[in-house]
Amino acid sequence: MKRYDLINALIKKNNYKTYLEIGVRDNRCFDKIEIKDKSGVDPMQDEWEKNMQKEWKSEKVNVKYRMTSDEYFSKHDYKYDIIFIDGLHENEQVYRDIQNALKCLNKNGSIIMHDCLPLKEEHQKMPRESNYWNGDVWKAFVRVRKERKDVNMAVIDTDCGLGFIQFKNLIEPAITGNITLDWKNFAKNKEKWMNIKSTSEIVNELGEEYFENKRKQSFFHSGSLGDVIFSLPFIIKKGGGDIYLKNKHQYSAVDKQYNSLYRLLKSQPYFNNVNLYKDEFGIKSYKEGSTSEIDTDIEVKYDNSVELDFDLDYFRMSTKLHEEQLVFSYFRVWKENPSDTPFPFILLKKDFKFKTAELNNNIVIPNGKFNVYHITQRYRDGVEYNWEKCIKSQKNKNYYIGLRSEYDALIKECDVKDDLIFYGDKVKDLYDMAWIIKKCDKFYCNPSVSQAIAMGLYKEYHIAINPKIKNVLTGMPIEKVLK
Repeated sequence: MKRYDLINALIKKNNYKTYLEIGVRDNRCFDKIEIKDKSGVDPMQDEWEKNMQKEWKSEKVNVKYRMTSDEYFSKHDYKYDIIFIDGLHENEQVYRDIQNALKCLNKNGSIIMHDCLPLKEEHQKMPRESNYWNGDVWKAFVRVRKERKDVNMAVIDTDCGLGFIQFKNLIEPAITGNITLDWKNFAKNKEKWMNIKSTSEIVNELGEEYFENKRKQSFFHSGSLGDVIFSLPFIIKKGGGDIYLKNKHQYSAVDKQYNSLYRLLKSQPYFNNVNLYKDEFGIKSYKEGSTSEIDTDIEVKYDNSVELDFDLDYFRMSTKLHEEQLVFSYFRVWKENPSDTPFPFILLKKDFKFKTAELNNNIVIPNGKFNVYHITQRYRDGVEYNWEKCIKSQKNKNYYIGLRSEYDALIKECDVKDDLIFYGDKVKDLYDMAWIIKKCDKFYCNPSVSQAIAMGLYKEYHIAINPKIKNVLTGMPIEKVLK
């Protein structure tokens, strides 16, 4: 959920007629507000932005009141139904903006604020030091919540933290007692001080019907094939939409592999479109000496023609990234409850037809009962398991669905050439792989994209692992660990 999604929902629910935006900058939010009577305030003198974004031309932005918010409030006393505060992100200035906005807010009106939940101390330092910056907006929010007993205040945990203020008579201010506004205390008291609500809570509170006409959500991912598949339960939980994939990145799959993923994603009912993201955008920098920790102080340049809701690469910021199954890292980072994670999350329908006719040429499934194997070279090291004995002991036919090179390596080590039929040339993509895994009697694998598919299908699978990488295990009843 973006700020304009919430603002538009409030406009629709309350039949608001007038809107004021403090801090218009590039019109990115302003232009998306669906109300006829709207005004913007901005002096358009942000030297930092001018230096960092050479393409930003403030003179080209049409702002009704080209002045500071202090100047505006000293000269005008118009009343508004809804006000969005996203101006100078400094405590004292935001504090004045909130107080002045409340003076010109209609009785049943709403105030929305941006950047209330900085993730790191350096993101709220004054003066500004880093590219990624929220300022100390949170301090102004806490101060108002501590001083006033005529307002109800909360922060929606989305889009850098959206402050939400409405008039309400309280017995006493929501925050009482002496407090010290520093980062250590903010980190300790954040939930209490900010009164944090999830997006699902606010949607339920306002009414889902006021969000139903919102734009399609968009998700971005530049990870491996397995990383993308493991993100699907979270995407479903968030309501689906469009997915953008980047295939030129240190962790991403190559072009051929991403083409292999297309039909599988396109066939899922929770995706509208599957697209490739432009090469030069969405690139992350990683901290020195780390292969997974994203350096959030280095700005990520995104394609402005695509409004992203979730950059799924940030699953790597999970505090338990190497300790738990990857599915749960997405829920952890975005603070969602995984207790009702949807299974199966890969849905295959026999009568499904792609709009492009040539995409409907599906794999031929072998007759009768059969077993499928997908054993990759990457995860065979350190695994003491007798694949030869396993394969030879089967009563059904055995088919190998991986790469020819991996099949050749396996039969070179194990005397199973006559017991294991190579079928990889029949499997042209992950959609085919999903179908043959679904239809087989038994499926054997090691950690790989095929394991992710089996998990998504909620298909029983037998897996051999290196004991040092147990974080690939789910503990689900469909998972049979080979000893």
